[in-house]
Amino acid sequence: MTVKAGVFTCINSERYAKSPEGLQFSGLDYFYYADGVGLIYDTSSFVSESTPSIIKRLDSYSIP
Repeated sequence: MTVKAGVFTCINSERYAKSPEGLQFSGLDYFYYADGVGLIYDTSSFVSESTPSIIKRLDSYSIP
């Protein structure tokens, strides 16, 4: 994953909602985590929209 803070090797997690009938809704959220750094990138969507309404990216970080 490439963001303003640099290039990171990430684990990707996804979150979605299902209808009572078990069908997946259009909205899909992504979470990218880098070992030793934490959350690098994530999105938040409405369950009925495939385009994310919120995108967060890591701009900078420091390791003490």
